[in-house]
Amino acid sequence: MNTDLKPLGILDGVIIKPCVGSGFCCTKSPCAYGTMNETKTGCVHLLPPNELGQRGCGKYDWIKENVQGWEIYPAFGAGCCMPMFNEMREQVIKNIKEKQ
Repeated sequence: MNTDLKPLGILDGVIIKPCVGSGFCCTKSPCAYGTMNETKTGCVHLLPPNELGQRGCGKYDWIKENVQGWEIYPAFGAGCCMPMFNEMREQVIKNIKEKQ
């Protein structure tokens, strides 16, 4: 998973922040290939966090192998960059910085 915190660029004057794999987007709504869990706290395919708190998609390899245009949707690596009110993202960033 990504541990590079450098901005990806600028779009219309707005800094594009990298996805750090917090899994935040998958706790809000599953992609077209996922399903919310019974408690409605995240997608059933959202994996447990690693040592940095990053969470991957358990269906990622299947999607890559079976879905034409998977690079575009779901937007792996681009969906969790929302910094405002995203405590999961902030914790992952803190953990990455501490490890470096």
